[in-house]
Amino acid sequence: MKKILSIINIFKIVLKSKIIFTTPQSKKIIFFDSFASKEYLDLISKKQDYFLIDCPGEKRKIEYIYLSPKIFLFIIYEIFKGNFSNFYYISLIKVINPKAIITFVDNNFAFFKLSKKLEGRYKFIAIQNAHRDFFDYSELDLKKIYIPEYFCFSQFTIDHFNSLKIKVKKFNIIGSPTLSVAEKFLSENKEKNTNVLDSNPYICVVAGSMPFKSSSIDDDTLKQIRERQVKLWKYISKFSQKHEIYFKLASRQSNGDKDKDPKQRERYEDEIKTFDAINGNNKFFKKVERNKKQFSNYYLALNSKLVIGYHSTLLLECMAKRKKLLCLSSINSYQNMPLNPLMPNDNISSMYNPSYDEFESRLLMLFKMSDKQYSEIFSYKRDYMIYYNDKISALSYLQSEIKKIIE
Repeated sequence: MKKILSIINIFKIVLKSKIIFTTPQSKKIIFFDSFASKEYLDLISKKQDYFLIDCPGEKRKIEYIYLSPKIFLFIIYEIFKGNFSNFYYISLIKVINPKAIITFVDNNFAFFKLSKKLEGRYKFIAIQNAHRDFFDYSELDLKKIYIPEYFCFSQFTIDHFNSLKIKVKKFNIIGSPTLSVAEKFLSENKEKNTNVLDSNPYICVVAGSMPFKSSSIDDDTLKQIRERQVKLWKYISKFSQKHEIYFKLASRQSNGDKDKDPKQRERYEDEIKTFDAINGNNKFFKKVERNKKQFSNYYLALNSKLVIGYHSTLLLECMAKRKKLLCLSSINSYQNMPLNPLMPNDNISSMYNPSYDEFESRLLMLFKMSDKQYSEIFSYKRDYMIYYNDKISALSYLQSEIKKIIE
């Protein structure tokens, strides 16, 4: 029954995609689940060297399906062997015959399955693209995870994977590729984001997600995610007016595609409505439009005096850049991934469910503390949580390693 359902789901995907009746050319690299890695591709490899394989997921579909007599023969062969769930991916990989299959979606189970089946023939590399944890995964799912080679953020990632007995054959600590891409862009386009700043020093608030529905998160957790965001914004609105300290909200939602996607438009408008209802005409707390292509949230965070947020990769990347942080959590354990703390509650930059008075006291202390004093206190945690090398970026390291593979 499970195999029949897999085939039915595959046919549904095919019907929603554009079919290209041709055999793709041979390429040196396949970027697997390329939806989440488009900003990297031309930076780490030449366009003529790679092929993109899309994967279906929440809020997205496969854009193109390739079919040809050669691919069809491989598909028949794989189905005959019993590969009912990934026969298309295997067939496409065999036709393209790359030297490496690389993904920036390091929690993609299709990639894990392909790695197990094809590792002897092709090199498989997963690259960490976000703060990742697997605390709420079942024991059965944890056993399905398999990564031949993993380019990851830090020693924390390694210890976390090892503690859950996740199988990774080789770790390479490189830090955050997204941070290095953002730094490269901002360095080369210094004038593009200047309109989001003014002369007043400010604290950056990283907005979290507030989804209405999710296929992977229950309604009670969705409610808690929204409530913690509202609570933080209320605290900041009160604090900013009382102390006349400026805050800027690095928006979660972008207006870039809101006219094309009704769901995205709904989330975009909800973020504005929620913020305005809390903050009113408070001049000390402003919401800044997000422009993903301009890395506006990185620009906002990296030019601030201090960064506040919940479970956020950007918060972790600000840690790498030695920014002062206040990392909040609404849960003090790792029982529910969407509510997880970013780091254990054992340092000056981590607070679990604070009252307003506790929040005010800690924030004032951090804001007034010198960068040097903060670094002396916090460096042990920063170096463990995320690696950063100001001489060799994660992007440069990737470029070098991939060049070795394909030449």
